[in-house]
Amino acid sequence: MESSYVYAICAVVATVIFLVIGFFLVKTLIATIKALRNFNATMLKMDDKIDPIVDEVVKLLENHNSLAESVQDKLVDLDPLMDSISDVGSALHNVTNSFSDGNPKLKFFQKEKRRDWQDSLGDLVELAMVGVSAWKKIKKRGE
Repeated sequence: MESSYVYAICAVVATVIFLVIGFFLVKTLIATIKALRNFNATMLKMDDKIDPIVDEVVKLLENHNSLAESVQDKLVDLDPLMDSISDVGSALHNVTNSFSDGNPKLKFFQKEKRRDWQDSLGDLVELAMVGVSAWKKIKKRGE
């Protein structure tokens, strides 16, 4: 009969150990549930704070796109002006080269060189007209 007492004591000890393990397991699960609820509440608060930031970033990107388009349009308006400036620069380069070759007085009064001066004057007038046109377009878009 001694062995029956040993089996009973082992059964009681095993039951107590299972109860202690169960108690700590339940306590751990309760702590985990509380931590998950706190995490969920924090994520909801973060979601409320992130939404306005996302809206601001979207507005900023839209403003950036419209600003980039506006700058690109204004640069396109300045292309004829830059072309005219390039033409005037070439004409002035030709005129200054005519002074540096040989006798400048003779080359200046030659019929061909007078036409260069007339072309240069025409280029300057064209440059002024293109500049005024570009300025009007820029002011018109600004309004």
